[in-house]
Amino acid sequence: FEYLLTESGVHTFYAIILSDTCMSAPGPEINVLVAPVPVAEIADVPTILCVTDSLFLTPTIISDTLHYTWTGPGGFSSGEPSPPGIPATQIDSFGVFVLTVSSAFCTSAPDSVTVNVQHPPVTPVITGDAQGCEEGTITLNASPVGDQYVWIDPQNNIIPTNEPTLVINNIDQGDAGNYYVIAFLNGCISDTSDAFVVTIDTGLLITIVTDERVCLGDEITLTVDPAVDGEFSWTGPFGFTSNEP
Repeated sequence: FEYLLTESGVHTFYAIILSDTCMSAPGPEINVLVAPVPVAEIADVPTILCVTDSLFLTPTIISDTLHYTWTGPGGFSSGEPSPPGIPATQIDSFGVFVLTVSSAFCTSAPDSVTVNVQHPPVTPVITGDAQGCEEGTITLNASPVGDQYVWIDPQNNIIPTNEPTLVINNIDQGDAGNYYVIAFLNGCISDTSDAFVVTIDTGLLITIVTDERVCLGDEITLTVDPAVDGEFSWTGPFGFTSNEP
């Protein structure tokens, strides 16, 4: 007959035969050792690796009485419970690693983990305001898009953002110089961008010079002090406007 063994341990069996009205004495006992089936369980690992990373595999439980067998892409195999780190450069872009655990009697069902190897994000390029005025605002943009950014300003300050945009308000001469950005995608880091040069124009303080008292019908001449080159925008009473210096 067949009997399904559902609990581990030593189980004792013997036979008694019934024939008509007669019953035999119990036959010789036989002991059956029921060994537990090992469980293969892989400890958590990152499912996305950067090309500079290494994959470290290990089971959740290690026992000296068990044998561990790992297999993976590219002919990878190991009998160590925790094999040495596998460089991501040795893994296909998509790799499945399998663990089985064996005792002297039984072998576990396999457990597996799938990892993806991601190349670094494309080196970002900065665009935006290359020139600003003191006390104004400059906006810089990074492309292509990642999911995190680290900006480096002319004073070597590190400015992290979750958006591909850096906005600096109330700028002054200390904000002039080279800006850089580094992009991250799923934790993988790009190369540093080329420098984006920002210049800051000094704020202008001017005074209007003219005759403050004139007679009705006279003309007045308006100038500014100090004299500067640039675009002018004059406004005055009765809808007066002019763009002349």
